[in-house]
Amino acid sequence: MGQRGQPRRLVVGNWKMELLTLEAVELAKALVVGRRPAAVETVVCPSFPALPAVAKVLERSSIALGAQDLFWAESGAYTGEVSARDLRSLACRYVIVGHSERRRELGETDAMVNRKVLAALGLGLSPIVCVGESREERQANRQHHVVERQLQVALSNVPPPRHGTELVVAYEPIWAIGTDHPAEPADAHDMAAAIRQALTDVFGERVVNTTTRVLYGGSVRPDNVSTFVNGEHLQGVLVGGASINAITFSALIKRLS
Repeated sequence: MGQRGQPRRLVVGNWKMELLTLEAVELAKALVVGRRPAAVETVVCPSFPALPAVAKVLERSSIALGAQDLFWAESGAYTGEVSARDLRSLACRYVIVGHSERRRELGETDAMVNRKVLAALGLGLSPIVCVGESREERQANRQHHVVERQLQVALSNVPPPRHGTELVVAYEPIWAIGTDHPAEPADAHDMAAAIRQALTDVFGERVVNTTTRVLYGGSVRPDNVSTFVNGEHLQGVLVGGASINAITFSALIKRLS
């Protein structure tokens, strides 16, 4: 992280449930040996089963490891869940929280997102908090209200990031994910400015300038990524489909140099 105006750009690859462990390992190896610009920080988020194997590939590289979700309790009778403590033991530094696919398919609420953010920061993980509106909400011109409400609940009683952690917010309009129809760059920058203001209202300008970054996610590709990360409000991107191919993902990263 740097001061505002000179932030290190952040690219997060969300591999979702697209790759088997062996495929994830091969992709990680290809990324490690590839040349990446020093001004761009890269994070990859494999599925849970692939985390240990991918962690070994990345352990002497500059690529950071992230997870796609976590549970809010440190331990207990929670079948199928994974804790922040588990993720830290695997050398994860980041964790995606509140992705729209989990909100839509699994009923994840803003209150649940809040508990996960607290758990992540409490154990030294940097949460990537996903927010975004539906097509109907944008058509009704309610996108700012929706995103600001999501942030207000998700960040309730959340302390400022500390001990080397940061808070990342990814604006991912639901209607743009996996559709090949990204948001207009002007709309993404407008929402990013609103997000930064909301973060400033919660944490203050100094904290926001030094320990937060705002990303855009939603049909990001090598040919459009530079249109999103070319202003003061967006410091990077959350990438889905384009991140599961080494050639495509590497090309996207280089476009940000």
